Amino acid sequence: MRIWMGWMLAAALAASAETPREMNGRALELYRQGRYAEAETLYEEAMAVDPDEPVAATNLGVILAERGQPARALDVWRPAFERHPDASELGVDLAVAMCQTGDWKDAEQTVRTVLAHNPDFEPGRQVGAALARGPLACRTD
Repeated sequence: MRIWMGWMLAAALAASAETPREMNGRALELYRQGRYAEAETLYEEAMAVDPDEPVAATNLGVILAERGQPARALDVWRPAFERHPDASELGVDLAVAMCQTGDWKDAEQTVRTVLAHNPDFEPGRQVGAALARGPLACRTD
């Protein structure tokens, strides 16, 4: 009897669990409400459920970068982009953060990868054009 009850409990919990996509939707709503810490936590939870989730990685990195933590954003974005080189927004975010942290060459290569997968992606073209001007394009002062 106990085994059956344990199985039923596990099935009920699994049925009520949110998918990473649902978690991303809730996290985005929290972000829009200015509840950044809660959104950050929910994106981290979505990535824990599915580490291969590029949307959660993209949005978590945005929160980290906006909160002045570009190194942490890079730690989230790099592996996600390695797994999803066709995720154009993720790649552009990664390239901009690389540029801001002084990694101009890797930023340039990242944009090349973005444009190889999506040559018409306008943000990628714009960042690529800026990076083509050289390392000074990364200056923020």
